[in-house]
Amino acid sequence: MEGLGPLVVLGLMLAGVSALIAKLVPSRRLVWVLVGWSLAPAILMAFTLLLANLLSPARDSTGSNATFAIMLIGSFIVVPWFIVCVIGFAIGGAMRRKSPPVEQSAPEPPAPAPVPALARATALPRVAPAASAPQQHFLSADAPPAHFSHASPDGGIRIDIDPSELGPNQWVHRPRVVETDTGRILLDLLDGDWQADTAFPREGYVWLGLRRYHSPGYLFAEFDLAAGVYRIAVQSLDTPDEEGPVGDISDRLEAWWQRATALAIANAPAPELPLKPNPFAAWRTALVILGGAIIAIAGLTWLSMETGIEPPRIPILRPGGYGTHPPG
Repeated sequence: MEGLGPLVVLGLMLAGVSALIAKLVPSRRLVWVLVGWSLAPAILMAFTLLLANLLSPARDSTGSNATFAIMLIGSFIVVPWFIVCVIGFAIGGAMRRKSPPVEQSAPEPPAPAPVPALARATALPRVAPAASAPQQHFLSADAPPAHFSHASPDGGIRIDIDPSELGPNQWVHRPRVVETDTGRILLDLLDGDWQADTAFPREGYVWLGLRRYHSPGYLFAEFDLAAGVYRIAVQSLDTPDEEGPVGDISDRLEAWWQRATALAIANAPAPELPLKPNPFAAWRTALVILGGAIIAIAGLTWLSMETGIEPPRIPILRPGGYGTHPPG
């Protein structure tokens, strides 16, 4: 019983150190420190066995004797060490919950200003036809040519397209809509950041879906030459928000784009809150590491047995035969 006193003292010291580690180590490194500390003897044994296999010390040599001594002592220490560490971690965890350590964290960025509540498209007032007709512009002879053009099936409308790269591999196709017979410009957006999708559903009619590179939102516009009108809509041309006689509506699109952007921001989905981490996620990681260490130790033990590294021979001393070796 007297020989157990030092072991009890060492166990209490080990439990105290483990409790302090669980209490004081920052959260971001806590799991790795706990796993490394609790498996320190096993890690030392694995490293020693690996080193012995690499160096292949001769039988009964100093290196072989040291390897055997470490493995022998470690085999009696690993399990008690781990149990005492777990007890210490439990005590330190209870202390940590009562008085969490003060951890320095990076300053949080300022919260973005709240987006004002904006009316949806159904609440936007419908703009009556303009009091004065849009300006009439005609394509001049020295107008810069577009990169390519395509005409409506009946040839009455031509759309000039000017591709522009506004970012790395980020292209927009800026449009200009011209009435072919008269050269009248119906829309000219060649100098902006507009992207146009076009279609000719019927004769004397062109449909445009418009977006911009630098701001969210979209607009729809149409020209009906047979009826002599244009229409602009934020959501659907079935219920246009503006209607008027055919002319250059480039300025009207700029004015309506502010409403389209406000609507896109108002209807943007709320950012998803980050998921709360599972409280047992850290322990799952620790168990995986523990299982990996056990498998590694078993593999190294098997490798040692296969390569033939054996413990050194210890002379058997008999009374009256000190200093002599057994025969054979």
